[in-house]
Amino acid sequence: KKLQEEDADDAAGTVSTPTTGASESRDDDNNARTLLKRLVLLSSVSGVMNCIFGRYIAHNSGGTFTTDTALVSLMSHVSPFMGLALLLHPLTMALEGSIIAGSDSGYLVGTYVMSLIVLLGQLKFICKDFLGVWHAILLFQMIRITQFGARVWKRTASSTSKQSR
Repeated sequence: KKLQEEDADDAAGTVSTPTTGASESRDDDNNARTLLKRLVLLSSVSGVMNCIFGRYIAHNSGGTFTTDTALVSLMSHVSPFMGLALLLHPLTMALEGSIIAGSDSGYLVGTYVMSLIVLLGQLKFICKDFLGVWHAILLFQMIRITQFGARVWKRTASSTSKQSR
């Protein structure tokens, strides 16, 4: 009789497996951490490539975009800060995506408000030239990667500590 019930469940696609909720939760947490590690690795590689190609283009191919030699020189001059901002951007986006996936929109909105106030304040009151704009963008990326990284670290660490109990 029990085999017939299991066959009926198989046919209906409702097979019940004897697992515990805690075990499934651990598997989900491990899968999420594995995915996050892969995203961090992929975004880091992408950031390095963006940095290298962005700086190369600014140094060697600025004339492709303009014939103004002063602008080409300016692009070359700001390329270190542009490269650093481009290096951080993909990792920032990966961390932001994990916050979105964790349905932590309140934190995300709060951090954006704070980091945008800092960015706009720096652009309005501190920046004097084009190099200053790239300093502001780099600072914006550094603030965001710190905020998002700390949040993801905290949530991942708290998930890990719950598993060990």
